[in-house]
Amino acid sequence: MKKLLFPLILLLAALTFVTTSCEENFDGEGSKFRRLEALSRSWNVTEARFGREVAPGDWYNSFSIAFTSDGQYLVTNPDGRPAGPLNTSGTWEFANNETVLVFDRGTQQETRILIAFLSASGDNMEWEWDVTLPGKARTTYQFKLVPAQ
Repeated sequence: MKKLLFPLILLLAALTFVTTSCEENFDGEGSKFRRLEALSRSWNVTEARFGREVAPGDWYNSFSIAFTSDGQYLVTNPDGRPAGPLNTSGTWEFANNETVLVFDRGTQQETRILIAFLSASGDNMEWEWDVTLPGKARTTYQFKLVPAQ
């Protein structure tokens, strides 16, 4: 019986590893399609941080950004409050193994934003990018986004 116990434990450990490592995530083969599919929709900001400061909700609660699978984006920000470095519309693409969004590549408005988090289910995302304002130190901006309702 003892001789069978060790192989049985080893087999259960191997099965546990295989089943947990097969969960859907955004790594490996086909990740670009899954990220593209998850990203291609409208998003609303739920939280914005500028450095260590949390922005008031009325600065971003009407802000949305829509991504299309053919590389276009459209920003809606009817209040005109600070909502990031983007134009109202333009092009986007992935870079750095789909961990970075590049907006308006090759233009003066080119902006690179790190996708700090994008859930496998596509139900939330976090962005980070560094900003240096004239006469001020560099700071990190962060947005938390969810799909628009």
